[in-house]
Amino acid sequence: MYDFLTGPFVWVTFFLFFGGSIYKIVTMLQLAKREKVIYPFMEFKYSFRSIIHWIVPFASRNMRLRPVMTVVTFAFHLSLLIAPLFLIAHNVLWQKAWGFSLWTISELTADIMTIIVICGCLFFLLRRILAVTTLKPASSRAA
Repeated sequence: MYDFLTGPFVWVTFFLFFGGSIYKIVTMLQLAKREKVIYPFMEFKYSFRSIIHWIVPFASRNMRLRPVMTVVTFAFHLSLLIAPLFLIAHNVLWQKAWGFSLWTISELTADIMTIIVICGCLFFLLRRILAVTTLKPASSRAA
């Protein structure tokens, strides 16, 4: 099982990740081309500036209006990225397979980040459930 996970399965996951990312970018660009108002004004400079703007916590007005959502979202995504990337067990596998490793985080830090990810998932799930249950049916909105 170990040989399968460190051999062909790694390449399958890389292919799915990069292939899926490329597919998503291409389909989003095709959707943007259909939009006659936005697409003619799209430029890489402004798109890149917008991405950087949304990466910085509390940079946008929407993030400042919803501080709890902003904190949970950033904590969730940072923990989801950092914990598996810098986990010592994964670095041992990378060192063995490809001859390089990154700096590592402690097991306690990884455990705390795992708890943050689980709590974030529960927060997003409850938020989604509450948003769906608080919506009024279309028939009761017509008045």
